[in-house]
Amino acid sequence: MSTMLPSTSSCRSLVQRISTSSRPLAQAQSSHITHARSLHITASNSGKHRPGFGRNAIRKARQEVRVNNLRPDGSSPASALQEDTSRMGARGKKKREEPASLEDAFKLLTATEVSRPFAAFEIHIATSISRGVANALRGRIALPYTTRSKPEVILIFAGEGNEAGQEARRIASSSSSAGSSSNEIIVGGQEIIPDVVSGRIAGFTKVLATPDCVGAVAKALARSLGPKGLMPNAKRGTIVQTRKGMREAIEEARGALDWKGDKQGVVRTSIARVSHPLPALRSNISSFLAAVVERASSGLGSQAASNQQGLVQGSIELAKRTPAELKKAQSIIRGVHISSTQGPGIKLDLREVY
Repeated sequence: MSTMLPSTSSCRSLVQRISTSSRPLAQAQSSHITHARSLHITASNSGKHRPGFGRNAIRKARQEVRVNNLRPDGSSPASALQEDTSRMGARGKKKREEPASLEDAFKLLTATEVSRPFAAFEIHIATSISRGVANALRGRIALPYTTRSKPEVILIFAGEGNEAGQEARRIASSSSSAGSSSNEIIVGGQEIIPDVVSGRIAGFTKVLATPDCVGAVAKALARSLGPKGLMPNAKRGTIVQTRKGMREAIEEARGALDWKGDKQGVVRTSIARVSHPLPALRSNISSFLAAVVERASSGLGSQAASNQQGLVQGSIELAKRTPAELKKAQSIIRGVHISSTQGPGIKLDLREVY
């Protein structure tokens, strides 16, 4: 039985049909392989898939820059010499930041915060405290001018016959003469209890009392002050009978400022409001710097010093520092910067603000 073989022309046409039909399949397989490879490209091997971006190409380009004395952008370093020398010193060191006066810093920051009168001035103090005891750099101070946007209104029930009542009236009169709100501290004896009950005296946020008025206050106002957490209590320190205790209780009620240094020994806190005048800002900064220096020089590592720390009272009047005190402060404080909520940081001269 004889077998007929296909002719040459028929074999060629068959091969062409097979190759034409398999070409889309090969293209599809090639695209899938390319997509699979792209999924394995990472940041470390991405340069291998782009000519000129591999490690060898980058190393070669850096060698050419060093050999030809060129900058990475291909220009000569002589063109940038003038720009670099304006920012660097003669020996290649950056120029030291020149401190500004507090008055200039105040003008600049208040102009920056012209639309935000209740924005805060922030102070940054870099100290020389080591990392081992930096966490112990903390304290509490009653600044001469409060940093709160809304001051506390303190109602004090105190008789005129005891020293605590006399101190409360003295502080209230001095606060009124210093420019504070006349309703910031309200002092009276048992005669003002009916006014509180009727609502004539309202809006107070803290209540203090002396022992001779506690009974009458509890009888008439316990149901109204108790749920608000305003009822005077000896455990909370709102019932006082000494002159010193009344002074500390008032400063506590006004809102004492708790401050703390970080691990690097840098203290950051709000020091005043933009609406405050320049003398108020100066008094707050001087009082706060004095508190930081006193706390840092009292022995941060001793347990006795930690137990003795309490509320520090700031002074409105600026103290005159002796050269020894200024030298001591310079050994503890390395730099002082002031800024605002949206303003730049400005370096201050410690000799001026301390």
